[in-house]
Amino acid sequence: MKAAKLYFIITAVFVLTFLLATYFEFGFRVMVIRLCIISTNHKILFTGKNFLFFPTLYFELFFSIFSTIIVFRLLKANNPRWLFKIFMIAVLFVATLILSCFIYAEANIMECTACNDHQKLRIFYHEVPYNTLFLISLLIPLLVFIISDTTFRNPSQ
Repeated sequence: MKAAKLYFIITAVFVLTFLLATYFEFGFRVMVIRLCIISTNHKILFTGKNFLFFPTLYFELFFSIFSTIIVFRLLKANNPRWLFKIFMIAVLFVATLILSCFIYAEANIMECTACNDHQKLRIFYHEVPYNTLFLISLLIPLLVFIISDTTFRNPSQ
């Protein structure tokens, strides 16, 4: 593939995923909150106002860089199983997100010492580390993808 065409595709992917991440950030926050509530059997109560006045730059940058690396590796590999790899990345992302939300919620429950009278743990919406949970959920599938891509590369390349 020509270098100019590759650079154009990578730049377009970066800009497009940056805009998509801006649109989907609030949905991700709601999903993290619901996963934390479900994973602790409703022992956590979120309080405060759950709104974003401005989207966080880290969320957009993490997702844009992640998507750009994935597209670049898929274009360079020229592998016919690219759809399967994208599906596996999505499954790993969701599984890692569920696991990291479970660990975060359970750590907050265990940390709570004043919850002996069966009251729910109250957490403010702004106290949840959304960017950290998102970064962890992106890094693990990315590392698995890069490791599997480099170890199982076709010998003809």
